[in-house]
Amino acid sequence: MAYDPAMDGLPEFLKESGVLRLGEFRLKSGRLSPYFLNFGEVASGAHLAALGGFFARGVRQHFPRATLLYGPAYKGLPLALATCQALYHEHQVDLAYFSLRKEGKEHGEGGRVLGRPPGPHDHIVILDDVMTTSGTKREALDDLATLGGKVEGVLVGVDRQEGGASAAFEAETGVRVRSLLTVDDLFARLGLDPELLSRYRAGV
Repeated sequence: MAYDPAMDGLPEFLKESGVLRLGEFRLKSGRLSPYFLNFGEVASGAHLAALGGFFARGVRQHFPRATLLYGPAYKGLPLALATCQALYHEHQVDLAYFSLRKEGKEHGEGGRVLGRPPGPHDHIVILDDVMTTSGTKREALDDLATLGGKVEGVLVGVDRQEGGASAAFEAETGVRVRSLLTVDDLFARLGLDPELLSRYRAGV
């Protein structure tokens, strides 16, 4: 996917906000990576507003039919909230969001759904921070399968471009994956050494 000029400023934002870190990091898969992306660093009002703006542009460009945003617990939830607010304030589009608790709630209103539950005619977009192995996205599809609505696609902040995970996910599920940035774009825009990525992908 070609770099989108609408994402100008996002690479710098990810670096300055502390989302992107360079060094040596052990991933969930067990591999050592020369970089790490932690969207949990986006915690202030200003940073959430900025990130929501980028995600809102991504939703408008890639999934214009979206009626409902799903943020997988836990990091996807603030992404969904921030994106809904940005869509309303910057694009005059009033979408709803929802997330699912890890465990059902037995008191109060009960159930697992936070936000507006999906209806049969909803077009749902899953928002998440990164695409690595696609495990979280597959879990999300399983969670959503019994709730109604159609999953229109997945929008992630950065595609790590690991082993064709996005293409494999699309082929196996029929659900489109789009990213605000690829990691190649991120490194290129920040002038970082591409050899770090080459050696990592080669397993060196």
